[in-house]
Amino acid sequence: MSTTTYPVNAVDRVNPSLVETETVRFMQQSRQFPGQKSPNTSASDGALAISIKVARIMDRIEAADLARQSTDYEWAGQEYGSILEELEDFGYSPGLKARALVGLAVCADVAHRKEDAVSSYESAAKIYDSMESSAHWGTHSAILNNLAILYRGLDRSVDAEACYVKAINKHEKLAEASDSEHLILLYANLACLYYNIGLYDPAIMIQTRALKLRLEVPTPEKTKLFEILRALGIFHVLAGNLEEGIKLLERAKEIVRKLIPPDYEATVELLVNLGSAYISFGKPLEALSIHEEAADLLERTKGKNDLLLAQVLKNTGYLHSVLGRQDKAYEANIRSLRILNDNPAGEDTARAEVYHNLATVCDALNRRQQAAAFRQCAQDLLHAVAADCRDKIIHATKQNESLPSNAKTPFNAERLFVRFAVSVEAPRRSRGNLTPPLRTETVEFAL
Repeated sequence: MSTTTYPVNAVDRVNPSLVETETVRFMQQSRQFPGQKSPNTSASDGALAISIKVARIMDRIEAADLARQSTDYEWAGQEYGSILEELEDFGYSPGLKARALVGLAVCADVAHRKEDAVSSYESAAKIYDSMESSAHWGTHSAILNNLAILYRGLDRSVDAEACYVKAINKHEKLAEASDSEHLILLYANLACLYYNIGLYDPAIMIQTRALKLRLEVPTPEKTKLFEILRALGIFHVLAGNLEEGIKLLERAKEIVRKLIPPDYEATVELLVNLGSAYISFGKPLEALSIHEEAADLLERTKGKNDLLLAQVLKNTGYLHSVLGRQDKAYEANIRSLRILNDNPAGEDTARAEVYHNLATVCDALNRRQQAAAFRQCAQDLLHAVAADCRDKIIHATKQNESLPSNAKTPFNAERLFVRFAVSVEAPRRSRGNLTPPLRTETVEFAL
């Protein structure tokens, strides 16, 4: 996966150089075929004709690869399809067929034809399954990784798990011949799959393996070690192991502070994770200090991540309220609301939470009329969100379309509304960025 900095970003990438090396080796071998004779002996006419045809097909594949790398996916996809048709008639060279299938899968994925991409990757994986040699395992494993990512996007978690487990088991059996970086990434991907479906204990077990292997590297790269520690810390917090989770997040903080050049984005995200963990652990003073540090860093880079700043300010307001500092709580929530209102990407549910916080703070300050107005704003926003979700579901059902991601749970807004209505005595706050989004990226093979 392209290097992604955690909010926890699982590294859904394989090592492109490894893929390229293994593929070159595989393609060199695919030039050999039964009946081919040494250059030092005269070849039969039939063998020569086959050799010319194989070379021409390889030239076409290389041209399609170049087009794909130049983002001309439409032409490349058509060319890969034509090559596969010719290979079917040819009835030969599984290596060439696998390479064309991978290229076709990448083009289909870019065009958002996920099912077609899955079909092509599955066919390529079957070709590698039929091969006994471990020389091509790096490429085979990379295909399984890409296939698992597509399965995840199609909500086929069981199939994705099977791909990761198969790839991991083979790597572990190969032991010294295996690429440790590749194996670490596969561990991280599987851990994040478990994270996505709420299986935190298995996520912890697999991510711990990734950490152990990373620490065995003589001089582990600090950024990569930071990412693993941060993910593992978050998994522990979500599993209820707050003390262990905070300890791991603190270790990650020590590393990220020493990065040269400084990575402010990663530092802020880690601080929000750690601050949210301290909130869950019931340590508001520690949480407030960390949130204020995060807010200060975000203010320095204003405009880059304003929505995260709004989240941090909302949590800061909550913490001030818990500590009885209602005036500061009011100020922090107002600042959060202004950011959300000024940002087109600000969500109505986030605005509703801030309005509810403001209503609660105003109650504590005996500003009853203002509290009622803020509470009404929160309710209106949540009812509007619920209605919009229903409309999207009805439209998707009529058109037989996939459900929009923001309408998968139509009654979330109403549930949120009920929760607000029955808990007006306590300030509302989300868990910050404790459970941040995981980006998954399909690897484009360097073929």
